[in-house]
Amino acid sequence: GGGGEASAGARGGGGARGSMGVGMDSPGRGSDPAAYAPGYRLARASGFHLPAHQGENGPASAIRYDVEVLGVERIDHGVSVLDDPAVAQLLVERAIPLTVCPLSNVRIANTVPRLEEHPWPRMAAAGLHLTLNSDDPAFIESNLGDEYAQLARAFGYGFDEMVRIAMAGVDAAWLSTLEKAALRDRIANAAGGLGPAIDPGRSTDPRSGPTPPVD
Repeated sequence: GGGGEASAGARGGGGARGSMGVGMDSPGRGSDPAAYAPGYRLARASGFHLPAHQGENGPASAIRYDVEVLGVERIDHGVSVLDDPAVAQLLVERAIPLTVCPLSNVRIANTVPRLEEHPWPRMAAAGLHLTLNSDDPAFIESNLGDEYAQLARAFGYGFDEMVRIAMAGVDAAWLSTLEKAALRDRIANAAGGLGPAIDPGRSTDPRSGPTPPVD
């Protein structure tokens, strides 16, 4: 069962270099997140960050359980969160980021039939902290650059908007304040060089401004 595997993973990871988080992976439909509770208790006691792969195929109620009972601090995928506005609001209030993988949702999980129907814009409009990620790139022959390019194309996002999405990823990263500041500067400097060539109408500071919703 999942609980036993999670416990074993937490025990084995305590001394692993570079290990920062322990969480369930691909629980799928019908999986009970309560089975992972022993592993999460052990991981928390060992000082790990706590993510949960949830809401790709599972219900919004499982996301709520992960947050309120297991104490997770990041939801991986989470696209079902909009099925229950109260769960979406819970994540907003607790500032819990979601690592969203739109191409994977189309090509692997078949959550939506095409990228243009992905709930990303509605999730952003709900105030959720969204980060853009690649998932199983070897399976779907894509990478993070493809995710950025195709999301921008699907929803008409400009260069500045995609830079703000990158900055949202920095905010969600398990880094120190100084490390986050350095990474933001790297992104801003790179954007400053690329921006005029890609989008002549972009603003002077890609770090400013909220993510606008798309109708």
